[in-house]
Amino acid sequence: KSALGGDFSSLSAYIPKIPNARVIKENVLAHVIKSFNRAKIDIFNKLGIGEQVIYKTRNDEKVSSICRGFHDRPMTRDKAQQLIPQHVNCRCTFVPT
Repeated sequence: KSALGGDFSSLSAYIPKIPNARVIKENVLAHVIKSFNRAKIDIFNKLGIGEQVIYKTRNDEKVSSICRGFHDRPMTRDKAQQLIPQHVNCRCTFVPT
């Protein structure tokens, strides 16, 4: 019996399985990073900052092999926006040239 007095055990078959907390956290974080970088592009546009940006990693031992080759590489804002985040737990960003 539930706290409400009813027996809801039969409803469990209709409730979709929820992914574990790690997967939820990774997905939320990826969307936050993507949204943050889109907002940066909007600000760059409003401020008239040029089309080129520089891809930045944290440049430490935790940087992935996927991102390492992009560190300090100039690219267009559109390209940078498409790349970041490149993987789960990506910490990369871009800065104006």
